[in-house]
Amino acid sequence: PANTFEASLLAGVVAAQGLHHVAILRDTDNDTFTATFARAFVQHLGAPDPTETPELVFSSKARPAYAQLAQQLSAGKPQAILLLAAALDTALVAQQLRQQGWSGALFTSGWAHTKDVLTANGGSAVEGMQLATRSPCARVYPALDAFVAAYTSRFGAAPSNPAEFAYEAVGVWAQALTAQQVKTERLELALQAPTARAGLMGSFTLDAFGDPQRPLCLLQVRSGNFAPVRELLPPV
Repeated sequence: PANTFEASLLAGVVAAQGLHHVAILRDTDNDTFTATFARAFVQHLGAPDPTETPELVFSSKARPAYAQLAQQLSAGKPQAILLLAAALDTALVAQQLRQQGWSGALFTSGWAHTKDVLTANGGSAVEGMQLATRSPCARVYPALDAFVAAYTSRFGAAPSNPAEFAYEAVGVWAQALTAQQVKTERLELALQAPTARAGLMGSFTLDAFGDPQRPLCLLQVRSGNFAPVRELLPPV
């Protein structure tokens, strides 16, 4: 469910750009994530014809032929392509697409949001690529700044997005345990409480599936960096 939220907001971005013919590539080795993301994306894109959102699957563990994947993706001349894969696979497919002359818009998911991998391996091929992520979007977050400083001091490198979210997840559990005076049998009830929770990037709530609900940030790769474009607000 967490990725359906991300997928629906990204679909809104794509539709607002007048793009409806969108080919999708997804890695079945992470089927739980990519299948639900693709399904939610197509549902919220609202393409008038289902054939305008063809889907191609592959296994990253099977050492795929990226050139062949790119050929298959661009064969129908889509306006845009959504790559649902890890950062390295996303970068390598993007490279092949550009080398083969396809010049449409590229989108990906937060799964590929790893600068040292995506931009380092994708180079100019991933310039302009867009994704929706829970990263900060042109705001100042004192709690996040303090965490990044402490993490960097201890480990010698800035934390990744998964590290930031893991820290927040532990904080949610700690708050719930404290609220229930460490009575674990009541922990589920505490976690289900519809209350705002303090996070590194402002407060957030948890939905019925336990997934965080907070504004996302639309990012675009510019000059090898993830540049904030605008904030994406959750549906009311």
